[in-house]
Amino acid sequence: MNPYKSERALAYLYVIGCLSSLLTVICTSILWLHWRVVLNTCAGNFQTYPSYYDERDCGCFLYASDTLSYFVGSSVGWCYFGAFGLILPLTFFFMLGCFHVFRVCFRNEGRPRDTKFEHSQRSNEVMHLTIEQELGEGNPISPTYWMPTTVIASLMFIYSLIHAIILTDGFWKTCKQYRSRIVKYTNAQGGQMVGVLQHRLTCGAIFDFMDYLHEDLSYERRRDYRINSAIPYYISLFGAWIACICLVGIIIINIRRYVDTKRIRI
Repeated sequence: MNPYKSERALAYLYVIGCLSSLLTVICTSILWLHWRVVLNTCAGNFQTYPSYYDERDCGCFLYASDTLSYFVGSSVGWCYFGAFGLILPLTFFFMLGCFHVFRVCFRNEGRPRDTKFEHSQRSNEVMHLTIEQELGEGNPISPTYWMPTTVIASLMFIYSLIHAIILTDGFWKTCKQYRSRIVKYTNAQGGQMVGVLQHRLTCGAIFDFMDYLHEDLSYERRRDYRINSAIPYYISLFGAWIACICLVGIIIINIRRYVDTKRIRI
């Protein structure tokens, strides 16, 4: 595998992974901060808000559930992991991304250098002989770099995959539970109306209902603004899965470079 092309591909993957992880962190945090007070209806006292670190804090929008009385959020621990879970992969993307981007963009390290020789010989006729060859890499990465990086990237992939699965499942469970809440809001008794609400509306539409219909139970601190929850919802999921895909690409390239440098290590 061409060393320069592989390092350039790594630079792209690290940058894309860093940006997608950052988008997931930002969008998930926006949703959490917007809904954490409204969904915190498990304590029973809705006139005062519990502390941000209160043990009974159930204001997480992930895995929210519909009860007989209220639509209740889940434990705040889910949102801590959902919002800040990608900080570690984000740091990994950023640090190694800076390394590879600097080498590729600012120093052109690893790019093969061409040389050209021309030889002329005169006898009965003039003959020109041109020889072109590729010189080695200017400043190659040490062969011992690839194995540790592959191991770390594999661990980051497993961790990011777990995070993406939990984030996706948590959103889907909240969407499913709020479908039941909408049935109660609309007083749908059965038939086609319930079928449409339960099976045909997308989760983006369900969150639109939630934005407009789900009010804060504390009248004194009722919010006078809304957000389009579907947008950060989709962006956060998209970013989480793109980060996983980038890690897969990084692992594949690192393994190939590890195999290609085997003879050097020997």
